[in-house]
Amino acid sequence: LVVTGANLNWYASDISSSPLATSTSLSNGTTYFASQTLNGCESSNRFTVAVSINIPTSPSGNTNQGFCGSALVSDIDVSGSNITWYDASIAGNVLAPSTVLVEGSTYYATQMINGCSSLNKLAVTVSINAIPPAPTGTASQEFCNSATITDLVVTGANLNWYASLISSSPLATSTSLNNGTTYFASQTLNGCESSDRLEVYSTINAPSSPTGNTTQSFCSAASVNDLIATGMSIGWYTTSTGGATLAGTTALSNGIYYASQTINSCESVNRLAVNVSVTILNATITLTGITLTSTQSGVNYTWLDCNNGNQPISGINGQSFIPTLNGNYAVEIELNGCSAISSCIQINSVGLDELKLNTLSVQPNPTNGILKVIISKPTSAIIMSSNGLEIEKIKLNGETLLDTSNYALGIYYIRTDDGHVTKFIKN
Repeated sequence: LVVTGANLNWYASDISSSPLATSTSLSNGTTYFASQTLNGCESSNRFTVAVSINIPTSPSGNTNQGFCGSALVSDIDVSGSNITWYDASIAGNVLAPSTVLVEGSTYYATQMINGCSSLNKLAVTVSINAIPPAPTGTASQEFCNSATITDLVVTGANLNWYASLISSSPLATSTSLNNGTTYFASQTLNGCESSDRLEVYSTINAPSSPTGNTTQSFCSAASVNDLIATGMSIGWYTTSTGGATLAGTTALSNGIYYASQTINSCESVNRLAVNVSVTILNATITLTGITLTSTQSGVNYTWLDCNNGNQPISGINGQSFIPTLNGNYAVEIELNGCSAISSCIQINSVGLDELKLNTLSVQPNPTNGILKVIISKPTSAIIMSSNGLEIEKIKLNGETLLDTSNYALGIYYIRTDDGHVTKFIKN
């Protein structure tokens, strides 16, 4: 304790008569009382001193700390006030902040608070880890249509990707790659990130859809191979996205088909939509008696004279045709711009059909109103115009009256289900 006086005595209280030994340890927060003695006389008043004992703890921090490449004493991270570093736990040499750290060495720190240095020291053992090289990989990488940072392929640990060699902010793994852009990768080993970075140039191949007519028509059975689109390595689908590629031999039907193209092993995301119409015509003819009937209905008919170079027979454009002369006949049918011609059918029984008229007759003929149809046995029949169009169906039994007053002027045929035919004139 520091006071100014002569022949000092210290007491535990203001009235104590027993001086304290000079070797008495001070207690924190305690008050001590001093007297002085001059010429053999001790002062009756005592000087009061309140004592504070400051005992700082050691600094705090991780006792094992790693560094990359090299580091200084000043790089060790601890919490405390007025830190001092030593090379030993007891006594030791004070280390300058610029002292280079040595791998595997232990360093000791004290702190000073209110002018008092901590008795205990914090021991920190350091490891100096080498800075790893850049990761390895292909310097140019290609992708189809789109890709993200995670699609880049390199070899390394704990990768980070950057937009430049000097950028300090890593890119998110969900970052979309841009065509023709370079990205930079580092790796981290033992907590140390490589200072060098691998440069990777990205190419995003995004082929456009093929081109072609969006409406394509076919006049007979057709397959996928018959579809036309301009592009490379065309693939055809029945859906605008996804689905399986159609085989070239797949038969077409009415509907929409979708074409993609593949360039540099990349298939276009967008597809060309083609509206397909397939018109399949059946040009066969059935023969009932001497009546020729086209098998396919709902089309345009042109009856042909095969013995006259397939010349059209004027005015005959119905589904059925009753020749008035023996010969070779065919039909040409047309729908949606598609046409087909049947095989020729030989008719040699026009004269013989007159014999059938003996069992089927009409009167009066010509008629302008009521026509009496006479037949030997009940049957059904159809009334046809001279161009083969069906006018109506009737039931015949003995003598049947047919009202022709609404018929247009011209020649008509009655054909029974069993092939009997006769004709009459409406005037």
